[in-house]
Amino acid sequence: MGVITYNDPSIAALIRQILSGGVGCHHLSEVVIVSSGLLPENREAVLGLCSLHPLLRLVEEDSRAGKAAAVNRFLGIAKGGLCVLVSGDVLLAEDSLTELVRPFSDPKVGMVGGRVVPLNDDSTFTGYAVNLVWRLHHLVSLNKPKVGEAVAFRNVVTCISPTTAVDEAYIEAVLVGMGYVVAYAPAAVVRNMGPRTVSDFVRQRRRIHAGHMMLRREAGYSVSTLGVLPLLALLPGCIDYTPRNIIWAASAAALEAWSRLLACVDVYLFGRNPYCWGIVESAKIRGVV
Repeated sequence: MGVITYNDPSIAALIRQILSGGVGCHHLSEVVIVSSGLLPENREAVLGLCSLHPLLRLVEEDSRAGKAAAVNRFLGIAKGGLCVLVSGDVLLAEDSLTELVRPFSDPKVGMVGGRVVPLNDDSTFTGYAVNLVWRLHHLVSLNKPKVGEAVAFRNVVTCISPTTAVDEAYIEAVLVGMGYVVAYAPAAVVRNMGPRTVSDFVRQRRRIHAGHMMLRREAGYSVSTLGVLPLLALLPGCIDYTPRNIIWAASAAALEAWSRLLACVDVYLFGRNPYCWGIVESAKIRGVV
């Protein structure tokens, strides 16, 4: 397992979850934590856990070069037939890792993604928008999986482009190119925190779309959520038809459209590649130990 972190306040809680065994998958040979920057208190907690558990290994980068570069550090170390890759700013639900690796009983499966369920309170507009995005991802993935946040894949990928902003999608593209299929494990629940301000929501969605557009332009691969029409077709099934939710859903769709437009400008007009992006602080899980 590789855990990629950059100053994530919840990193110690995530590691304790993994070590507890409650998330399942008791056959981990090693947990490699790749960090390009930990706050002193977080680093102390992680080092303390590493000193107590031989399963853990901390790899610290001298400088931040983007998540893809950190993923490549993990891929260069990873041993065994399967790899699990987890972002350092998520938490895992019970048995999530067991569910994540279950589909590999089919030799055609090369990669599996779990279901992301945000921790955001959907009684606020931004919380509603974040939850709406991931509900749409879930419905799309039931037909054509879109992976992210926590994934498992066969250990046949030696490296990815160090300048991709969408590392899981890049791994997906490589494996599909090898002839494997991608599976979805909706019972493998991953909890994350989406942005809690409108500006951060647009900023994060803009970066993600730009990364997917760069992947399509450079590798000729499109993730299942890049197309607009399938999402619009599924949108009515994601809405509770109250006046507030109708207005919020329309507003969230407008923000999503604006984010995609900005991403188009970034990629196709200015050639900007957000592979080493600024941290969205409001999208961090806080208050866990």
